[in-house]
Amino acid sequence: MQRQHYVIALLIGWIYLATVTAIDGDCWQGVDCVTCGGWQGGIYGVPVCCAYCEKSGMALRPTSCDCLHNGDDKPKISGNSTIIDNEQLELKCNSIWGRSFTSYKWFRNGMVINGATNEMYQTINFKREGASHYFCQVSNGILTKTSDIVTVTALYLEKPKVVGKTEVEMYGLLILYCESHGVPAINSYEWFRNGKTLGNGLSVRLIVNTIYAGSFSCEVSNGIFKKLSDPVPVTVLFPSTPANLSATHLYKAGKLYVNWSEPVHTNGDVRKYELCHKLLNGDEGMNTNEHCHELDGKVTAMTIIGLRPFSAYQITMQAFYEEGLSQKAAINASTYEGVPWNVQNLSVNEPTSTSFEVEWDPPENIFGIFQGYTVEHSLANSESLEVGCQDIIQRSCKIDGLKPYTEYDVQVTVRNQAFKNTTVETFRTKTAVPSNVQNLRVNKSTSTSFELEWDPPENIFGILQGYTVEYSLANSESLEVGCQNTFQRRCKIDGLKPYTEYDVQVTVRNQAFKNTTVETFRTRTAAPPPFQGSLWDIENVTSNSFTIKLVQFDETNGPIEQYIVIARKLERGVSPTIHPSIYTNEDISKAKDGLFVAKIITERDTFGQFVVIRSINASQIRTKRDLTLDEFTLEANTYYTVFIRGITEDGHFQSTLWYTPLFLPEEDETAHKAGVNLALIIGGSVGIVVFITLCFVAFYWFYFRTRRRKDKEMKNEEQEEEGSEIYDEGSMIYNELPEEGSEIYAVLPELSVDDHEKPAHHDPDDKPPPLPPRDRNSSTMTSSIKDRGQEPVTAQDETSNSDVYVYRTPDDNDILPNAKINPHKDKKLNSESDVYFYRTPIDENDILPKAKINPDNSIDFQQNEDVSINTPED
Repeated sequence: MQRQHYVIALLIGWIYLATVTAIDGDCWQGVDCVTCGGWQGGIYGVPVCCAYCEKSGMALRPTSCDCLHNGDDKPKISGNSTIIDNEQLELKCNSIWGRSFTSYKWFRNGMVINGATNEMYQTINFKREGASHYFCQVSNGILTKTSDIVTVTALYLEKPKVVGKTEVEMYGLLILYCESHGVPAINSYEWFRNGKTLGNGLSVRLIVNTIYAGSFSCEVSNGIFKKLSDPVPVTVLFPSTPANLSATHLYKAGKLYVNWSEPVHTNGDVRKYELCHKLLNGDEGMNTNEHCHELDGKVTAMTIIGLRPFSAYQITMQAFYEEGLSQKAAINASTYEGVPWNVQNLSVNEPTSTSFEVEWDPPENIFGIFQGYTVEHSLANSESLEVGCQDIIQRSCKIDGLKPYTEYDVQVTVRNQAFKNTTVETFRTKTAVPSNVQNLRVNKSTSTSFELEWDPPENIFGILQGYTVEYSLANSESLEVGCQNTFQRRCKIDGLKPYTEYDVQVTVRNQAFKNTTVETFRTRTAAPPPFQGSLWDIENVTSNSFTIKLVQFDETNGPIEQYIVIARKLERGVSPTIHPSIYTNEDISKAKDGLFVAKIITERDTFGQFVVIRSINASQIRTKRDLTLDEFTLEANTYYTVFIRGITEDGHFQSTLWYTPLFLPEEDETAHKAGVNLALIIGGSVGIVVFITLCFVAFYWFYFRTRRRKDKEMKNEEQEEEGSEIYDEGSMIYNELPEEGSEIYAVLPELSVDDHEKPAHHDPDDKPPPLPPRDRNSSTMTSSIKDRGQEPVTAQDETSNSDVYVYRTPDDNDILPNAKINPHKDKKLNSESDVYFYRTPIDENDILPKAKINPDNSIDFQQNEDVSINTPED
């Protein structure tokens, strides 16, 4: 009990404190407000009615609030709730709280009207579809109030329409209705025929005859509006319709076969029939008008032509009599499939050099049941077709594997069940890189120019834009243009260096790409530059010979193929005034001004060396096998001069100046005898030296032969113990067989050859040893002897009448078969010992180096040539 009193006391205190505090608070916080009836709930324990103070504003701080309205304060809607169609609707949401509310909402049939958030709701040209139930809602963020529902009614009247069957047989019942709607409801109907009043009522019912044919209309009214319908014609049909009307399509596009029977009730003879047809469900723009044909009254069938294939038609038939016409008999019929129309807008999309994608739009009319498209292609104007896509539904097809920049005929065939139609267009693939030009070549060449020619590329793959020829020194990147954008397949390039390699490139271009072909060519040689050095003096002048050193021309313009020494006999020791370069090769061959060829040198290793000029007889010319060198004789006691001409491989030449004239002296008898005596003295001295040398060699030969025999026996014993193979050829024993074609590297001295006799240092007691074995399966063998620094020289002795033996001790640098070193196997020679040739005189089958048979240069024998020995006269 005490606890209850305590709680009541606390509650009274809290109310008091809240009252005092609210004096400085907002209106809705005032505790003096009483709880008004009809209000529900509260905010923070304060009655909600306190939010509606009758003061001038919410911001004031009154000391009390009055609940004047007791909850009966929802908004009300005012305005024209009844409105005529297409006029303006205005509604207003009125709240008794004035500005206390801050937002509005409007509703139609319970749904929020978007954008209607003001106190006024207005619509312009109000439609009767907007007639419905409206209410509004107001709110201040705390409380929300909703108005009562207001029904807006639209006043209208629809234009009436006459409905009913307007074709009636004679004495048949005509029933027509007048249809219309409006608000308020229609309360009056009136009928008219041909503009005259016929009667009142929603409908009209008449048993008609021909006098009732005409136009019928009706008028309606709802007390506010009045409207009249459009007139409707009514036709009276007194005979019966033709019987058994039917139509059959023919298996040809655009034809129908129609037949019928006479009407059952004719009421007289049929004068004529009217057969009409019109296209059903035609596309926009098609002629769907009715087309009629008048037929004799005795005809009961007709074929209609010119119809649209695979289309539905309405066929009507009407009979004409004396007293009028019958009703129409009507049927629907379809024509047979026809040839489809062509596909439309056939084009290519994203073409490349080897493919394109074909696209098209469908035919305007298939005239049947669609079966698909087939795409084929061929080279333009070719009949060889290839299938790209077959029986496809989609309207595109990609074709690959085509040739660049090539025209193709592309045909797209559309098919229905009975027919097909093909559309053909020509398209071209895109350009590609051209093929290389072919057979690039030099047609004409000089030392400073090329005339180039080439064959066209196999494929340009586009429109030829021309050829460009560029050139540079071989392996150089610095290009120069010779011809640019030319359509000729030739180009001349001038200003080149003689005997120089050039990289020549020919570029072929189409409108998009180019391709380059590169070949390397060399210009022809040119005449060598003039000789700038000094001419050597002519040496070793005799009565019939002299020695001259060859000059060497600059080979900048091409290598020198040969040097020609050209001589001229002079009457006195004065050089000719004509420069040697004036003479052509033809002049020289014709011996103009006494010119003759004295020497032709073609071996490059002799260029710049001394050559001997001497008379040439016919046998020497045959030996030389050189037809450009004629027989000539140098005359003693005569002046001569020469010049040297260097000739390139293309026949261009350069000549030196005339050499200083030389005089060939006449050989006298005293000089001849002195020469003979000198030769005898020299020959005797040489003979003594040779005799002493041979004695020394014989001693050592005997010594080493004995020793070598012992060494040989010991070696044979060792070989027998080791199981070595021993080759026994007669009385000779060799450790190994010589190899055919073995090369002998040895330094050989210059040896003289006596006239048809054996050398003096030949052991008479020593029989010539047999030839060493050549090959077990061959009767001949050739061993080559090579002088260091020179070409190998082949000694062919098997067919000769003499034997050749080489006696010496081999060293590390020699490659010799045993048979050629020491055939007796009984000589032990030092590696430092000389090498000697022991043989009978040289015959015509021998090929020996010049130095071995002609040490004093008395006879001019060339290496590797057949040798005929002529003993010098001196």
